[in-house]
Amino acid sequence: MDKLSFSGNGPDLIKNKEDILQTIDEYKEALKDCNTKIENNPEDIDAWVNKGTILFLLEKYDEALEASNKALEINPDDAMAWNNKGTILNVLERYDEAIEACEHAIHLVPDYADPWNNKGNALTHLEKYEDALIAFNKAIQIDPRYADAWNNKGFALNFLGRHDEALKAFDTAIEIETEFTETEQ
Repeated sequence: MDKLSFSGNGPDLIKNKEDILQTIDEYKEALKDCNTKIENNPEDIDAWVNKGTILFLLEKYDEALEASNKALEINPDDAMAWNNKGTILNVLERYDEAIEACEHAIHLVPDYADPWNNKGNALTHLEKYEDALIAFNKAIQIDPRYADAWNNKGFALNFLGRHDEALKAFDTAIEIETEFTETEQ
């Protein structure tokens, strides 16, 4: 899926609106597919994880959390479901719970970068910047091309007053994202 933007005006803005509406329709169609799979097999963990992800993208966070919890009832050892739960809890500003969910994912798959990044986000919101920095550094150690982790590291460094290092982290994030965007075209 292409990146969506509200930049521009006139026909570009209308096209972006059309892209957004098309994307929402695609999410709704994918959600129907997940629900059908769940009706056919209520223990289909992939369908529950995907349903949670789609509901999250549709900004239906409470429903997304319910789907993630159902996935974890089926398989409490699913690292992706724990990570997704951590992401949702971050958005719901339930940071201590988000950290706990991320730690479950990390325990299950220590070299999974996403829960380290999500844990760092929760720690940042709790103003535990040194701990957040450790989490972001771990995510970057696992995936050196993880632009979001570099960006989040920049914020943590900035909050710690380490502005030169923050700028370098932001520059790295921009460089990675620019390279990613150029390879998509």
